[in-house]
Amino acid sequence: MTTQEELGQLRIAKLSNAVLMSMLSTVDSRDNSAECWIECVNDNGEQVRLIPDKTGWQDNRREVMVMNTATGVNTKLFFTPGEYPQLHDITLHNADAYKVMSAIPAAVLRWAIQRAR
Repeated sequence: MTTQEELGQLRIAKLSNAVLMSMLSTVDSRDNSAECWIECVNDNGEQVRLIPDKTGWQDNRREVMVMNTATGVNTKLFFTPGEYPQLHDITLHNADAYKVMSAIPAAVLRWAIQRAR
């Protein structure tokens, strides 16, 4: 199964424009018992890898680590669970984390949030 087929099963492959579709063509993922990540090109043209936390937090927040392979900067994003996950307070008040998150295609970010525990 390709990543685009998997994103389609999650009902997030319906994209509004050709720019977003071309960005998804750069997506690669690995989701097995040993590894879970998704990689793409962000809005700044940098390769980033999103790694969902598989351990989980006691307060049920979901953690996604964003590794920027161009700059070497790692950023942790936190979300509150629910049908429509929202930014957790830790991320909401971190301007740098918010910039990193907003540069990632939404479909890829939703994949990572859904995989996090």
